[in-house]
Amino acid sequence: MQTRREFGRNVLIVGGAALVLPEMLLSEGCTVNAESLLNTVIDSIMAILKVAEPTASWFPTLSAALAALQAAANNWKKGGAATIVIEALDTVENVLAVIPVTAVYSPLVAVLVVGITAVLNALPVSLKMASKVNLRTNVYVNRVQLRKRRFWQTYQGAYRSQWNEVADGLGLPAAKI
Repeated sequence: MQTRREFGRNVLIVGGAALVLPEMLLSEGCTVNAESLLNTVIDSIMAILKVAEPTASWFPTLSAALAALQAAANNWKKGGAATIVIEALDTVENVLAVIPVTAVYSPLVAVLVVGITAVLNALPVSLKMASKVNLRTNVYVNRVQLRKRRFWQTYQGAYRSQWNEVADGLGLPAAKI
């Protein structure tokens, strides 16, 4: 026979496990595909270039950084060094830092910066040490948090969903990915 104290303790233990276990099952052990995330970030950069003013001072620099990132990604997929991808992401984020916060598409830039961070976090630990991205200040860092993925979603799907909701909210359907 259980006493009231034992019963209360057991209820708390089971209740705590019931609260923690689903989150652990959904997040632990899930692998993030860095290559797919990188492709989604590249799509996001192209979407910003679609809606941005071509006469902006940073536009040609972002276009060149995108081309360098695409080349680095293709090289990495074929077995090349991932540090080149990290440096290309660093270059893209440097260009994004000069985009005015008052621009119509600046909320998309904030989501893109978080996406770049997600790509860097998906890379192996040994490669993260080479990253210099977090060593500088960028006005878009920590403005947005990526939403957690739903049970049936991939991380890329959750990112795309958030991106498209922001694009719709801004009235920029051309920026959807």
